[in-house]
Amino acid sequence: MAGICDGRVVIITGAGGGLGREYALAFAKEGASVVINDINPEAAARTVSEIAAGGGRAIANSNDITNYQDSALIVKAAL
Repeated sequence: MAGICDGRVVIITGAGGGLGREYALAFAKEGASVVINDINPEAAARTVSEIAAGGGRAIANSNDITNYQDSALIVKAAL
């Protein structure tokens, strides 16, 4: 997928549904590699599957962003 975000990595929290999911799909459509974070691992996996089905790149992550150590793991996954 080519777009204005080619070569960039984006972390989206709450991306298992709602606006977070929509943002994740939009960034993927523009060529970003997306780290999908949601407290619900099944919801995160569904969003990753949807991005992959459209030819995009994404990984699922289900850490709690209110926890410092978990937040560091999200960033580590993006690197």
